[in-house]
Formats: sequence, C-alpha cells, structure tokens
Amino acid sequence: MARNSYWPCYIDQIKAFFHDYINITQLNDEEWYLESTQNLDIVDWTIPVGVLYDTLNIAGLFKTRLRCTDVPVTLLPRSRNGVQAQWLQRLKESGFLRYNSVSAVMGLEKKDIEGMWEAISANDGESFAKRRAKIRASTHNFPGKIYTKQLSQCIRIPLAFTVGDLQEKYHCPGYISQGIVLDSTWKFQDIFPFLMSGDGFVHLVSFSAPVS
Repeated sequence: MARNSYWPCYIDQIKAFFHDYINITQLNDEEWYLESTQNLDIVDWTIPVGVLYDTLNIAGLFKTRLRCTDVPVTLLPRSRNGVQAQWLQRLKESGFLRYNSVSAVMGLEKKDIEGMWEAISANDGESFAKRRAKIRASTHNFPGKIYTKQLSQCIRIPLAFTVGDLQEKYHCPGYISQGIVLDSTWKFQDIFPFLMSGDGFVHLVSFSAPVS
C-alpha cells in the first residue's frame, strides 16, 4: 500500500482477498469499515495510510480487522467518493495555509483536481506532480498537521523554521513524517517537497521516545 493513498482506494483488493472466506461480493462500499488490531480504534480512512501507520508507533505490520456490521456512519465518510470529498476539502485547507488563499487550488481545472485524486489512487506520483505543478502561487508558509496522542491540529510553519524550531514551539521531543525520524537541524524549506502528502500537508507525528 502506498503511504500517500487511502484505505478505500483498495476496496476491490480487499474484496478479492476475502472472496474465498465470505460472500463479500455483495458488499457495497458503504457497508464496511476497518478496526486496528493494535488499539481497537476505528481506522480513520480520511487520513493517508502512511500517517495512520506512523501514529501506531510500531515497527511491524499494520494489522486491521474488517467489520461489516454497526458501521460508524457518523464518524466516517460512507464511500470512496466521500473520502475523495474529504481529501479535496483538506487540499483547499492546506492551500489556504500555504498561499493565504484557496484560489490557488480552486484555480485548477476540474480535470486536474480529479486527475490528482486518480493519481493518488493509482500511486502515480509523476502524474500527480505534473498536475500539482500547475499551481503557480507564491508560498507564504508550509502547511503542517501535527498528531499527538490527544489530538491533531493544522498549523502554519514559517518558511525559515527548522524541525527544532517546531519542536520548541510545540514542546515536542521529536517528529516522524513519511516514516522518517526528522533531524532537528533540517529546514522545512528543504524537506517540505519530499514530505508533502497528496492533500498538501506535511503530516508530523510526535513521539516521546525513540522509535524502534
């Protein structure tokens, strides 16, 4: 699974995996959800797969359990289209934080926005980058999202900030992004292009102890 993709993008593969065990062919996209076997939490599939894995703070497999009853309809979008809508909303949000305006993102043609989502679903980084490169606005900040055990919050990261500056501001000993433990001396203007997810954010998972 690609780090920047989303669980509902894999519904066809999930159905195929369980085909020999249960009659899942009749299951539509709105009648299932996933539960983490590590902490029994409902998997928030509006968050990129790689971020979900990083928040578990493990070095092993990301194990989940498929549930087909008591779907938490108030907590999760009911379908892949719902997740796409959430992704677009977060793309606008990150655009506002980065460019001080949503017009930079909304100035893209509909075919480019839909093409970006298709590229995420297909793990086609080259196609995604070509479409995103059509955004020409000047960067004012870097959009970040910090995850702790208690909450997640969207932030503006000043252009000149290092990882250490962010650690000091939010009283965190360290961050993981895209599976990488970030060095405190790294500058966001250097690392942001490599860490940015498909929703335009750099997702930063805080930790209080070294990750094994």
